[in-house]
Amino acid sequence: MSAVEMVVNMYRAMNMEEKKDLMFELSALAIKDGLVSEADVESKPKVSPAKKGRGGWRTGKKTWAKTLTGYDAAAKAVMRLEGAWINDPAKDVEDNGYYIVGFREPKHYILCRNDGGSESVVENNGDSVSIVGSVISRHDSFKDLDARVRDIFS
Repeated sequence: MSAVEMVVNMYRAMNMEEKKDLMFELSALAIKDGLVSEADVESKPKVSPAKKGRGGWRTGKKTWAKTLTGYDAAAKAVMRLEGAWINDPAKDVEDNGYYIVGFREPKHYILCRNDGGSESVVENNGDSVSIVGSVISRHDSFKDLDARVRDIFS
C-alpha cells in the first residue's frame, strides 16, 4: 500500500472536524514546501460555482421572447414557430417583424408586431414586460397562439 493510499484511508476514517484540521495542515505544508503559493490558495473559490442552466426556465426568468420569421407545421410545439430566442425586443426584432412574449406562470402568450409604435408595459398576474410596437393578440393556451401564427404565415 502506498503512502497516498494510507493517507486517503485515514482521511475516510476521520470525522468532519479532523478532516478540516488535516486540510489546513496539508495546505500549510504545501505552501511551506513551495508546491503552491499563498496567493494560489487564497484565490481559489471556497465552493465551486454553480453550473448555469440552459435557457430562461432554469435560470428563474418569468418571461421569454422569440422572433417570428415563419411557421413549420412539421415541427413540434414552440419549435413550429420559426425564429430566434431574444432578450430585448427593442434591439432584436426588425421593423415590421413579429415576435412573441411568453409568461411562464401562469402561462400566457402575447403576439406582437414591431410596427414602429412606442414602447409600452404589459402585465400578466403581477409580472410585467416591455412591448415594442403593438399587441396583436393575447392567448392563454399555446394551441390558440399556434393557430393565430399559422394564419399569419400561411
